[in-house]
Amino acid sequence: MKTLFIILFTLCVGLMSAQDYGPSPNPTSNKGRGEKPSFADRLYYGGNVQLQFGTYTVVGISPLVGYKITEQLSVGVTPSYTYFRDNYYKIGYSVYGGSVFSRFFVIEDLFLHAEYERLYYPLIVGSGNTTKFYADRALVGGGYVLRFSDNAGFYLMGMYDLLWKQQSSFYVSPFVFRGGFIIGL
Repeated sequence: MKTLFIILFTLCVGLMSAQDYGPSPNPTSNKGRGEKPSFADRLYYGGNVQLQFGTYTVVGISPLVGYKITEQLSVGVTPSYTYFRDNYYKIGYSVYGGSVFSRFFVIEDLFLHAEYERLYYPLIVGSGNTTKFYADRALVGGGYVLRFSDNAGFYLMGMYDLLWKQQSSFYVSPFVFRGGFIIGL
């Protein structure tokens, strides 16, 4: 199932990227000259931060870098690092990894989203020894951008993990809700 999803995801991105980019509404691009925007004009940035304090401490960061193939379609990467600590049992560990994603804007601020994520985390085995384990997710869903300006905004997304299995998943639920910021829309 995972291999099939990766193949379909790659094919969809390849087929959609064959579309002409067309002029950009961004005034800093080469609008009106019939030229495609530069590589730097097609990049956008963002991400999210996690902070939780109390019985469980969670500190995480997930920066985002995207590339606009067309005005509607973009692809990108999101490296991720999260530190978890159970303050009651005095146990702490790090989870790290990243994801690749594709977004397609159906209308100006509403988008469809597909993402493949792999995170590495410690797994306690035997008498307190740990080994590295990984968790894969194939996320599909959509989101909405709440714009602060023509170039920046806050996004909210809801996604479903196609690879989630109740007995063997690192995650409690197949549903993922995420929010963050974007600059360079």
